[in-house]
Amino acid sequence: MTRDYRNVFLDDQIIIRLKEADKTLTIKDSPAGIKDCKESKPSNKLNLKLIMMALVAIIVFQSHYYFLFIFLLAYFILMKKPQASEGEGESDTEIVYKENILKPILAEICPGTSLDYSPANDYDVYEKLLPRADKYYSDCHIQFAFESKTEFSNMTAYHYRSSSKGKRIYIEDFDGQVMLIRQQTKLRGHIRIFPKKSYKGEDYNPYLKKLRDEREIISESLSFNENYAVFATDDFYTKLILDPSLIERLNAWSERMNICLYISESIIAIAFDSKASLFPCPSTINDVKNLTLVGEYERVRYLLGDYYELINIIRDKL
Repeated sequence: MTRDYRNVFLDDQIIIRLKEADKTLTIKDSPAGIKDCKESKPSNKLNLKLIMMALVAIIVFQSHYYFLFIFLLAYFILMKKPQASEGEGESDTEIVYKENILKPILAEICPGTSLDYSPANDYDVYEKLLPRADKYYSDCHIQFAFESKTEFSNMTAYHYRSSSKGKRIYIEDFDGQVMLIRQQTKLRGHIRIFPKKSYKGEDYNPYLKKLRDEREIISESLSFNENYAVFATDDFYTKLILDPSLIERLNAWSERMNICLYISESIIAIAFDSKASLFPCPSTINDVKNLTLVGEYERVRYLLGDYYELINIIRDKL
């Protein structure tokens, strides 16, 4: 009998406890604090340094010390360019939102769950899920402290194409969530299951790219074959995993959103193209004023339950 994983997120006792916690939620009493945090970047100290450097460069140029001018100009450009170690960290707004809203919610779902708003370092997985995208961006990286150590992150994937006039155009391939479990499976190689639907009417599918040693596998379900393509290096486990119950579930998901699966010897990953971020950081002061623990959780708990259920059903098969 299949375990009901959705109940982990649909437990009404969580809502009751969050309602009690809302009564003492301090973030509502000082929303200006978040506004101050949002407006604190970039720092005034850095801006002052840049202004001073520009003034010095102008003076040096007028004094005909061109070599020194070139040196200062190069230094000025390097200073202005954000460094990876500093530019990819959490903003003040994200820290306040994380500490006051997300951590209390996650602690009620599963104590010990970790959270980081910095971009996740799972680009090798993202490339397997959407191999034709050029760039990937992720945030809100959560590792649930359940037995499976299921990981969650928002992720956006995109590419560029040139218009008839040579203009570079941004094309969004994916905007949703990735669920990930790191465990040893019995596979030899990998399995990829991805949607066949064309992307925004274009003759382009961000998932469709045959990888090394892959073979296309056709299931016995005509509707599944219309909705999904399957490429794998392990025929036996592909057919074992794609039993009628999973095929039925995946066909049902195709009516809701595009999803893509990647399973290897050590990873189970699913990309859900929901066209939205879950637990987005507040962007305006009005968003902050209206925050409640219950409200934030109610918006996502059913979808999280569905995500968690699907990836753990597949985990059980392995």
